[in-house]
Amino acid sequence: MSEQPFLPGLEVPQRSPDALFLALTPQVPDLPRIMDSIHDLRASVGLRGTPLSSGCLHISMYYLGPYFEPPKEIVAAACAAAAEVSTSSFDMILDHALTFPRNARTHPFVLRPGGEIVALMELHGALGRVMARTGLNRWVDRHFTPHMTLSYDRQIIEERAVETVRWPVNELVLIYSLRGRGPGRNEHIHLARWPLR
Repeated sequence: MSEQPFLPGLEVPQRSPDALFLALTPQVPDLPRIMDSIHDLRASVGLRGTPLSSGCLHISMYYLGPYFEPPKEIVAAACAAAAEVSTSSFDMILDHALTFPRNARTHPFVLRPGGEIVALMELHGALGRVMARTGLNRWVDRHFTPHMTLSYDRQIIEERAVETVRWPVNELVLIYSLRGRGPGRNEHIHLARWPLR
């Protein structure tokens, strides 16, 4: 079998690893209303980048690493940890918007809570504790900046209060994010979900 010749400038781009994480996601019935709010907000601040698809809206709780396919042992440990968490459902209230600047051409434009959501912080802490017990301690990070990324744009938008985007948090989801599947977008596969009380 002959080898593929190497031609400078015609190299096949290397695919980046995908991502595994535990997250909170809006429910399907809430998505049209949320997407309308996001559209209005982005238009009001003059952003032109491609918005994330509705199926990719989420608030990350814990990142579980970069992979080219979900590792069975990490998925099993994450499932065991999430199944142990017993907290009540609550409302997610996102009422501030800003850009997180980074060393790249585009920057994440996000919504975040203007104040502390006690139930959200309790869920984050409880999940971290059971993750540490189920072998995922390397991924437990006490630093938590809850936010929902809306798009990636060139402009930098200073933090500002915006019309509240609210949705009920009823479940915890294990997501495998396929990176770069479309312009400015990922594709999210929900591997497992656990209802909150």
